[in-house]
Amino acid sequence: MTTAVQWDRTSVHIGDSSSILSIVDAQVVAGELCVVAGPTSSGKSTLLRTINGAVPHAGRADLAGRVHTLGRDIADHPPRRLSDVVSTVPVRPCDGFIASTVEDEIGYGLGRLRLTPTVRSRRIEEALARFAISELRSRPLTALSAGQQRRVALASAIAAEPDVLVLDEPVNGLDAFGAAALGRALQAMTRSAGTAVVLAEQRLERVLEYSDSVLYLPGAQPARYGEPRLVLAEAEVVPPIVDLSRLLRWDPPALTVAEALTAALTHPLPEPDGTSSLPEPDVRPVGPEAIRIGDAVVRAAGLSASHGPLRGIRDLDLTVRAGEIVALTGANGSGKSTLLAALAGLHRPAAGTVEVAGENPGRLRGRSRVGTVGLVPAEPADLFLTDRVDRECASADEEADVPSGRTAFVLDALLPGISPIGRPRALSSGEQQALALAVVLARGPALILLDEPTRGLDYPTKVRLTAMLRQFAGAGHAVVVATHDHELIASLASRVVTLTDGTITGDAGIDDALRQGRVCTQVGQIMAPAPLYTVADVRRELAG
Repeated sequence: MTTAVQWDRTSVHIGDSSSILSIVDAQVVAGELCVVAGPTSSGKSTLLRTINGAVPHAGRADLAGRVHTLGRDIADHPPRRLSDVVSTVPVRPCDGFIASTVEDEIGYGLGRLRLTPTVRSRRIEEALARFAISELRSRPLTALSAGQQRRVALASAIAAEPDVLVLDEPVNGLDAFGAAALGRALQAMTRSAGTAVVLAEQRLERVLEYSDSVLYLPGAQPARYGEPRLVLAEAEVVPPIVDLSRLLRWDPPALTVAEALTAALTHPLPEPDGTSSLPEPDVRPVGPEAIRIGDAVVRAAGLSASHGPLRGIRDLDLTVRAGEIVALTGANGSGKSTLLAALAGLHRPAAGTVEVAGENPGRLRGRSRVGTVGLVPAEPADLFLTDRVDRECASADEEADVPSGRTAFVLDALLPGISPIGRPRALSSGEQQALALAVVLARGPALILLDEPTRGLDYPTKVRLTAMLRQFAGAGHAVVVATHDHELIASLASRVVTLTDGTITGDAGIDDALRQGRVCTQVGQIMAPAPLYTVADVRRELAG
C-alpha cells in the first residue's frame, strides 16, 4: 500500500514552550480513514496542519522530527507545493473560502485539475447533490448558516478528489443528514478512489463507524496509533458507546450500535462499581434575584427577524421560563442562530415583539444588558476583546461587575490548564469555546443563549458544562441551546423546540422527544425499549 502520510518522531513547539503536540510515530496509507482523537487542546489541529505543510511554514511553530506527505518532506514543501495532492477543510470553513458563491467555491477547487467542461460540470452537480445544497448554488457564502458553510466546504474538498483529505472537526454544526452524507462520501473516497482521509473530531460517535484507525493524542505522553478498538480500550476520552462498554464490562468494547446490540445479548449485567462517574464542578451560579423558577424569562410573539443575509425566522411565538433548558433543533439553515440573535437583541425584529425579563433586549445597555442576556455565538472569538486570557477574564469581571477572579474561576472549573498568558484568538477551538462560555456564564445573565456550545470540547468537558448549566437553571436562569449534538440534548435539556424554515414545528418535553425519536442517542438505540438514553441513565438504573 502507498504511504500517504508518515510522522517520524514528530512533535511541535512554539518558542521556548513545552510541546503542544505529543510525539507521533504513525503511518497512514492510501485508502485509510484515520480519526485523530484526544482531549481538548491536545494538539489535534496542529497535527493536521503538519500534513499540508502549514506547520512549520506558517506561524511560530517549530517542528521536531520528520513528516512526509506522499513522499514529500513538509520541511521543504509549504502548503502551496502540496495543494495538488492535499485538500483541507479547517475548523472554521469560512477561513478556507476563495470564491463568493457556493457554485464558484466548488468550481474553484476543481480549477487546478484541468478538467473538461463536461467533467467539471458533472463534478459540481454531484457535489451539490451529495450535500443537498443545490438550491444554494447561486447564494453568497456569507448568506449561509455555519452548518451550510461547512457543507459547502466539504463538498468543494471532496469534489476535487484529492490524494489526501484533511478534515478538522467536520461534523461540527452538521445536522443528521449532513453528517450521514459526509460518512457516505468518505467511505466512497477511501474504498473506491483510494483517498487517505485524516480527520480530527471530538464527537467520535459520528465518525468511528467509518474509521480504519485511530491516532490518539493524550497530551503529555507519546501518541497511540492503531486499530480503533485497541487504541480506545485504553483511552481517557471515549465516546458514549465505549463508555457504556466499560460500565457493562464488555470485552472487547463495542464501537458501533450493531456491535453493542450483540454484546448486550451475550454479556450478563454486572454489579455497578461507579468508578466511571465524573465529579461535577460547583460554580456557585449567580441567580437572577427578581426571577423565580417558573416565571417567564422570554416572551416572543409574532416574531420575525433576519440575521444579516441569512434566512430569518417568521411569525414565531416562544415562551421560556426560569429553570428551563431549551434545546433548539432543526436542519442546517432552519433559523436557530437567527432566533438566538433576535432573543439577544442583536437585530431589530421585522415584526412582532420579544421581551427578556420584561425588557426589550435590543434597548439594554451596559451592565443591565450583560446581567439580563448573554450569547455565546457560533464563532466564540467574536466575544474576545483583549490579547491575553487573564486580561480577557479580568475585563469580563469588570464589565459585569462581578467579584475579581470570577471568570477565571469558571474557566478553570470548565477546562483546567489554559495558560493565562495565552492569546485568546490563538487558542485551540475547544479552548476558545471554553473561554467564551466562561465569559458569559460568569456574568450570570437571566437568559443564557448558546450556539453550538460543544464545538471542540471533549467528553469530560461536556459533562462539566452540562453540570454547570443545570446549576444555573436550578438557580433560576433560563438556558436556550442551539445544537445538533443529540448526546448533549439528552443529558441536558428539559424541553426540545424544533425549527423548520424559520418557524416552530415542534415543542415537547425532553422525555417525549426521546421517546418519539426526535432526539436519538447511541445508548438509547442500544437500550430500547427501556427509557435509558445516556450512560448516566444506565448507571443510575444499575445502582437502583
